[in-house]
Amino acid sequence: MPECNLCGQEFSQLNKAEVEGTIIDVCNSCLRFGRKIEIPQQTYKIQRKIDFKSLEQEDLTIVSGYGEKMRKARESLGLSRVQLAEKMKEKESIIKRLEEERMEPDEKLMKRIEKLLGINLKEKYQEMKTARTREKTKLTVGDIVKVS
Repeated sequence: MPECNLCGQEFSQLNKAEVEGTIIDVCNSCLRFGRKIEIPQQTYKIQRKIDFKSLEQEDLTIVSGYGEKMRKARESLGLSRVQLAEKMKEKESIIKRLEEERMEPDEKLMKRIEKLLGINLKEKYQEMKTARTREKTKLTVGDIVKVS
């Protein structure tokens, strides 16, 4: 059974009250030390639709060699890095870092690049499966280290 935060007695039903700037649970007799607060009941809407687009986006990753792909698309459009940066309203250093793959674009920037250059920088993520060399025995150092 819940107990009053002021007197400590157990009651079946308590009231929410603001006492000296703090909202606490109090009994009817301790309610006089504060102001009763009516808290509206929250209703929760159950989402019945599954957003398949957001599920698909979770399985997407940036393509390998995205910098080279960007550079080729930019050059095929006859744009310099400076011109592309101006069109995208980004710094030229950002374009350079992207093309050299020293930086990965966030989702917003990736969409702008794809739209402007007419390329796709995302691919479906596929988890690589590794072959197990030994089923029931423990690994040895020789299994892990490659000696050249």
